[in-house]
Amino acid sequence: MKKYFLCLLLALCVLPISVFAADDNDDMILVASWMWKTDPEIKRFRYKVNNNDPAFWDHVVNGDVTSYSIRGVKKGEVYTLYLQQSYDGINWSETAVSTIEVQ
Repeated sequence: MKKYFLCLLLALCVLPISVFAADDNDDMILVASWMWKTDPEIKRFRYKVNNNDPAFWDHVVNGDVTSYSIRGVKKGEVYTLYLQQSYDGINWSETAVSTIEVQ
């Protein structure tokens, strides 16, 4: 039951925030950002972008990390975030997926 609730919570709460321009030495750089909310007892998150390989994760972070941004995204491209959470750092939830299309 706890795993089902965890999966549902993740699926409903991972949101693509925006694509926005950041000023970097007078050059405009596009940034894609995601934010998630979850149970405060979560100990770890792991996430990756544009890689659906279940054995590969780019980042494993503490439970207090609740957002991720990519600088330098390109117009016309699609970026997909895959996110899992864990209460113990060993057993992981189902994967939540959120996509941003840069326009």
